[in-house]
Amino acid sequence: MPVILPTPDSRLPTPDSRLPISVNYKVVIKNLPARLLSKIKKIGRF
Repeated sequence: MPVILPTPDSRLPTPDSRLPISVNYKVVIKNLPARLLSKIKKIGRF
């Protein structure tokens, strides 16, 4: 079972659902372009 640590910047879905991550990722780009750098790195690690 994947362990997800509740960090204030990790609002992405669990690694089990990778498709929603890519969809939300595009939406987040338009909404929060400033915080994307950290989220992009987290997505890349999945």
